[in-house]
Amino acid sequence: MKRLCWILLALLAMLLAPATGFAEDDTSDRPDWAGKDSTGQKPGNKNQTPGEIMGEDYGDLWVVLRDGNGIPIVDNNGCLQPVTTDGDILSMVLVEGSCELLEDDLLLVQEVEFGRMSVVRSPDFVLETSFLEALNALNGADTIELDPAGRLFLSTGDVSKAIDSPLENIALYQKLMQNGFIPGLTKDLASLGALSYIQSTKGPGEHAAEALDHNDLNLAAALYAAGADKTGTISLDMVVIVNTWLGLNEDDHGNQNYFDFTGYTHNTHNRYAGIEPMLLSGPVEMPDDDYDWFFIAPIMIYNEVTFNDPPAWYLFGGATEFTKAADDALHVIEFIHNWAVPVY
Repeated sequence: MKRLCWILLALLAMLLAPATGFAEDDTSDRPDWAGKDSTGQKPGNKNQTPGEIMGEDYGDLWVVLRDGNGIPIVDNNGCLQPVTTDGDILSMVLVEGSCELLEDDLLLVQEVEFGRMSVVRSPDFVLETSFLEALNALNGADTIELDPAGRLFLSTGDVSKAIDSPLENIALYQKLMQNGFIPGLTKDLASLGALSYIQSTKGPGEHAAEALDHNDLNLAAALYAAGADKTGTISLDMVVIVNTWLGLNEDDHGNQNYFDFTGYTHNTHNRYAGIEPMLLSGPVEMPDDDYDWFFIAPIMIYNEVTFNDPPAWYLFGGATEFTKAADDALHVIEFIHNWAVPVY
């Protein structure tokens, strides 16, 4: 009996003892400098890599001031500059070499909303599987077009529909941004017609990455939008951070290198003014009955969809223009979803 008691006491001591030597959770959002790590460094340890943005981990959490290409604009201390909902710029202070917000400002920062975009942080095979599903659909389609929002629209026999899976669209977005075309596509340039830009300029086969042109980025914006929450909005911070998660903001050696959107422009009117899909229109009250009637009619997207204006703190540039294009496409997707003609 005494032996059993000693065994139980030993087990209890093991359970209560502080855990040491276990690997850190790689999925944690805790900043690298918070708390001691395996080297024994203390909270607030000075920046060990001069030239890098101190406190940049907060860039995954807060809306911060960025330039037109999405790169954070830091203050004279090298700290990020969080932005409030009113557009006010908050200053971080140096505490033992680390950038910190004043306690009173913590409630003023905006958190970046990702919604279902957070799925891109899943293991690589999740997006890879989704990409292969989308690729099989593209290669098996009789025709490939764009729907009013700019998504890929496939027709096979009597069945026509857009690729609307969020995962498939984000997977296509990643591949397009990495390659300048959709790798693995077996359609030749002639059969793709106006959409020949989704294929390599050399045709089907394995080819090196190519520079993205304006058409590529228009499609990329629609693909990105199709991966986001239909009822949400797309922000510059969201675009840049998701690009980082997708590996689009690094060079071939894994060094940080923000995707260059330089030269890309977007005009909502020019993009949607002439697009009039057949959608439901109504409700209309008829004088002879108590029913509300809906009719199928061409609907002018530009006149009916409410588009967002960019926040005042956005600086002009390719990344902010791309963000606007993606957010516009998102609202068109939502409108089409709500007013699509039912299929029975």
